[in-house]
Amino acid sequence: MMAVTQGSLAIKPAGAMMVNGNFVSCPVRFSAKSGDKSVEMDGNDLYEVVDGKIVQVWLFSEDQIAEDLFWN
Repeated sequence: MMAVTQGSLAIKPAGAMMVNGNFVSCPVRFSAKSGDKSVEMDGNDLYEVVDGKIVQVWLFSEDQIAEDLFWN
């Protein structure tokens, strides 16, 4: 992802993390540029944590179509 965005990908916390058992939800704001394309939007990252390690990740963005157009 960093190569595609020439190092411009930025992901910043956008609120408090929430924990429920092994799951951690983190609201984020992310932005990136690639050539003449750019993206900036809110999202939510969901992590499953086992024995102190992230074992699975799910990423949700506010506009999946716009994100897909950016990365494709």
